[in-house]
Amino acid sequence: ECLKKYGTRVYTQIIACFEALPLAALLNAGGQRFLALHGGIGPDIHTVSDIEGVLRFTQPDAKGSLCDILWADPVEPPSEQSPLARRNFLKSDLVGEFSPNTTRGCSVRYGYRAVCSFLRDNGLTLLIRGHTVQKEGICHHDFGQSSSPLVITVFSAPNYCDRYENKGAIMFLHPNGTYSSTAYMWVDHPWYLPRFQSAIEFSLPYLTSVASTLLGIFLKSFRRTHNKVEAMLAVLRSFKQLEEKRKRSDSVAVRPMYESLKKNNTSIGD
Repeated sequence: ECLKKYGTRVYTQIIACFEALPLAALLNAGGQRFLALHGGIGPDIHTVSDIEGVLRFTQPDAKGSLCDILWADPVEPPSEQSPLARRNFLKSDLVGEFSPNTTRGCSVRYGYRAVCSFLRDNGLTLLIRGHTVQKEGICHHDFGQSSSPLVITVFSAPNYCDRYENKGAIMFLHPNGTYSSTAYMWVDHPWYLPRFQSAIEFSLPYLTSVASTLLGIFLKSFRRTHNKVEAMLAVLRSFKQLEEKRKRSDSVAVRPMYESLKKNNTSIGD
């Protein structure tokens, strides 16, 4: 979309600005410290200073600290809520330090002990991150071990990729160290033509077809009568017939086509 509307120069400048964004933010409120970052922590990230030392003006590899900050996920408890499934989960290595992130195909999943160590060693209360779609826009991760969350996922994009039908959420960190959140639904995209065409680009094939048809009628009539006036009258009659045909077919073809385009537009992704 950016390349189509604005060109390569604007696109590359946006990428350069994106790479310049900080990898994390350290927040202080009510005597507590909170670390906000996109994905999470990894085995080579032990302190906040380790994050400050990561070179961000580059594309991330499939592993390493930059990849972990952007792509790591907290371990998720099993969706099955049976006591046996919960016991097996709590006994497994998944709630420990780090494990391969097979869902993403890169980076790691960080568990309860890894998060506790990082929070303790850095004097932090909470990790705040995004990166993972949440049905209600926000998720509190306690790893089945803690009475309060150690990690909170805040996902601000509602109906992600136009297919998840999830809510978006915003988290508010208050001066006294407490926090709250609000969730919101999505709205439909503004209507636009396929492939972001302009009205001229979209109409040109139709106009070319009509012009070719009328020119053919003019030449055919002129060859038959050798009279320019008669040929022009034939063109005008044909144009009137085309216009009446278009009006008759409007409710049958044009409007369903418009609705189809509109439906397709609302399913194009992020």
